[in-house]
Amino acid sequence: MLTAVMKPSADILIIINPASAACKTARRIPSIVTALERRFSRRCAFALTRGPGDAMRLAGEAVRDCFSLVVAVGGDGTFHEVVNGIMAASQGCVPSCPLGLISSGSGQGFAGSLRLPPTLDEQVRLIAEGPCRAVDVGVLSTRRDPGGWSDHYFINECQIGIGADVVCSTGRVKKAAGGLLGYGLAAFSAIFRSPNADLSLTIDDGEEPSCSVLGLAIGNGDRTAGGMSLTPGAELDDGVLNLLTIHGLGLADRLRSFPKIYSGAHVGAQGFSYRGVKRCRVVGSVPLAVAADGELMGRLPCVISVLERALLVTAPLQSGDQKHEQTVPRLAEARV
Repeated sequence: MLTAVMKPSADILIIINPASAACKTARRIPSIVTALERRFSRRCAFALTRGPGDAMRLAGEAVRDCFSLVVAVGGDGTFHEVVNGIMAASQGCVPSCPLGLISSGSGQGFAGSLRLPPTLDEQVRLIAEGPCRAVDVGVLSTRRDPGGWSDHYFINECQIGIGADVVCSTGRVKKAAGGLLGYGLAAFSAIFRSPNADLSLTIDDGEEPSCSVLGLAIGNGDRTAGGMSLTPGAELDDGVLNLLTIHGLGLADRLRSFPKIYSGAHVGAQGFSYRGVKRCRVVGSVPLAVAADGELMGRLPCVISVLERALLVTAPLQSGDQKHEQTVPRLAEARV
């Protein structure tokens, strides 16, 4: 069993979620360890998560212990926890510890938004050789019981209404079928059962008229679980979140629109509104579910905002990104 025992030479923490991808990641651990040790000889400490919250705790400890890099191995839920751990431990400052990613999940939404290469060796090479991109981070504030508000970070997307219903119903059996099929089946099922609800939105401090809504999708990235493109054109480092409003649709319109969410062709169609926002407050006539990065986070009301270029991630540069490349040493050469 891998442990998080810190070797004197270790300055890279590898956080592995063996339960990700319906436990398929557990079978990949030997090849993942071999690939990383080959690139980062004697520099890696490995830790397996054992349950919810472990990845967040381990990432926070790595930041406080001044590790030079945290690598998350898993899916969107694992990445979500690690981002929350890094951001919380950084106490409002831009973390000096970059995040590397090895995608081993079912939905692979954030991996798609980052355009991570598909193979393990390519992902490890990217972590070792850079570049590092500064990306935006979303903040989701939800009301706690009995009072007060609780802040959570998200890296790829946040969903309210039908999208959160999909998260609730995508269990291990559907994930085992694969991201495209599993999430597609859950989304198709939600078409028939998710209710329309009246929402009041305050966008960038301007109050909007109340309207009937099937759901909201707030994208930092442009891909979501299973290859859907709910927020096409969203950029991870442009300082805004892309808000898709799915207005109250009848069953026939829902069925007609469903295939379009994979290509992004729903944007501009009747029943959909799309815009960039920096801050959005959402209050509902009913307490609709709220999810972020494929994890259920609570229920309405909520406030969603963006922290600009708040996290360093090893990822391919997109066209036009060269001017934003960080002057960070290549991780294959860096030492604490």
